[in-house]
Amino acid sequence: MTFAERLRYYREKAGYQQKALAEIIDIPFQTYNNYETKGNEPKIEILLKLAYALGCSVDDLVGYKKEEIDLRLQGLQMLYGFTNKEIRNASGQTFYVISYEGLPSLTLAAEQLDQLLDDCRKETDQAFSDLKKLESNYYYDRLRLKIFEAAAAQNKK
Repeated sequence: MTFAERLRYYREKAGYQQKALAEIIDIPFQTYNNYETKGNEPKIEILLKLAYALGCSVDDLVGYKKEEIDLRLQGLQMLYGFTNKEIRNASGQTFYVISYEGLPSLTLAAEQLDQLLDDCRKETDQAFSDLKKLESNYYYDRLRLKIFEAAAAQNKK
């Protein structure tokens, strides 16, 4: 689910029209509308106002699910020996440093890691919809490859 989809979901759940919510958080209607229709993302100050007005958390709006990420990372550690370390920067954003023997380390923001894990899950579902017993190994092989590719690209910068 994209940010725009989550924003619309929580707005509708709270019972607001776009124009009313824009007025509540003190932004122009068109600016708000662009969040839902054009995929624009608000600055943190607006994100905080949105979460407060909608009665949800910022994590809910941005789609951050720490428990799911933690469970998937535990699976990586058990099956393949990946190691990870959760770190937070000065502004409180969470990052994961993932390493695997012989590969360069990869640093990802939580939402990037979640996207990488979801991409692997989708590829696995497409490739082995009828072969469930092979699904787990293929998923982790694809994930290992994606981590290697992302680490290589990150290290080129």
